[in-house]
Amino acid sequence: MSGQQDQALIDAHAALEQSNRVPHQAIELGNSALKFAKDGDWETQAYAFAALGSAYASLGRFEEATRHVNEAQKIAFELRLTYVLARIHQARGWVAYSQEDSVGAFSDWQIAFDYFHQIRDMRGTAWILMHYADNYASLGLIDHSIRCQISALDNVGLIQDAQSVTELKINLARSYVRKAWDRTFDGNKGFSIFDAQIASAILIEVLKQKLDDFAPSLIEQAFQTMGEALLIQGRAAEALLNLKYAYKASTQNGHYSSEARVLGAKGYAHHINGDHEQGRNLIEEALDTAPEATTMVDLALLHMWRSQVLETLGELDESLKALRLSIEFDKNGHNARMERWSKVHDMTLGIGPALVSVEWVGLRENGWVYVEAELDNHQSHVNALLREDLLTGVLSKEIAQSTTEEMGFEFAAIFEIQNLDIVNRKFGRVVGDEVLRHAGCVLTATVLDKGVVGRYSGNEFFVAHSTDEFEAVEKAINKFPWLAINPELSVRVTYRRVQPAKPHLLAA
Repeated sequence: MSGQQDQALIDAHAALEQSNRVPHQAIELGNSALKFAKDGDWETQAYAFAALGSAYASLGRFEEATRHVNEAQKIAFELRLTYVLARIHQARGWVAYSQEDSVGAFSDWQIAFDYFHQIRDMRGTAWILMHYADNYASLGLIDHSIRCQISALDNVGLIQDAQSVTELKINLARSYVRKAWDRTFDGNKGFSIFDAQIASAILIEVLKQKLDDFAPSLIEQAFQTMGEALLIQGRAAEALLNLKYAYKASTQNGHYSSEARVLGAKGYAHHINGDHEQGRNLIEEALDTAPEATTMVDLALLHMWRSQVLETLGELDESLKALRLSIEFDKNGHNARMERWSKVHDMTLGIGPALVSVEWVGLRENGWVYVEAELDNHQSHVNALLREDLLTGVLSKEIAQSTTEEMGFEFAAIFEIQNLDIVNRKFGRVVGDEVLRHAGCVLTATVLDKGVVGRYSGNEFFVAHSTDEFEAVEKAINKFPWLAINPELSVRVTYRRVQPAKPHLLAA
């Protein structure tokens, strides 16, 4: 086998490994492997087609996913490539799940589970348990979902897959919060608080890690879940800090999946804190701006929060209307889940040996406890995080402006990366983020302690200084060796002088 063929096979293997977590990169590697694979190099083709199918499934491009996994299956079955076959059925199950075909999803994942079990692939087994958990959660069977997730956690813990452990713990905490909300609105306050405390304890451990290791969507989910868990426990002020950071992560990194729910939860926290009008305004804004993709579970929760706020404000008729809407969304969601559930038999039979016992779940729950000191440390950490921009490490917009006022800086400018949209389209969001990070570093290194640097908007930085030295700052950014990031990369930065106290207005 030639060196080129060797590299093609290596690329195909790498593409399949990356297809779930970094699908765009997997597509690039998979296509490269196919391009350089020689005629008759069936193994490379099998891995590459499976990688493309899995990556496209992760991106929701189901026609392309199906076409590629079909190509992969023809070859993999002939060559008896068990791992590839497992990944093919894993991708097929995900396509079926995304199209609300629970039976098809369970069936394909069962086949994938059997293949992974044959080759003793514990990570693959954990993947399927996680998929089962997602499917059960979509059917409203939260206890089934939790049992699958704890079983998966035990599997990935044994192989020391830190990234999967982090993802699993965040999803597990989300399941406990969902269970807690269900119990709260059923009037079972005591057990709902217990479930919320379990979620908080899991997340305290997770969020001790460096956030640089997290995908942006996971950061949003972790802080949103922590905020809601604290909200259920009646700790509204602490909840608000976490929800504020979740909302910041959501809007700043382009992950808007839960933005309406986060905004509504912030409103509910203000309500519990006694600021009922602010709570009402935020919840109504969340409902008004909720995207079409907002789930019925989220809409039911938002209307329930609104109902409670309106009841406190004495608007009983409007409160009753909101309650009816909440019940209607909950009923519609329940009916949809039951329609799907009616087609599904007990699908845990095939994976039964991999599931931990119900008693073991209880033992794990009792072990997930936190003390006040741990929660205090977490809140201090969130306070520190809120001072900085999530991506670049410079000050947040609000802190930069308040610091500027405190220090009395007389000069300010907005530095804008003019072609960031083009960079994102041409090179991808990862490179665009690198540009922003390096721009923030250059600004901070140039200004040092003589001024203030903050993130002003998506492609803009706010800089305040005691002297009007902005040309030197601009030159420092434009001289940065951007070609080191990508040989074809070009970055254009300009600035405009603004009023320090009112940066939306140009300086005189």
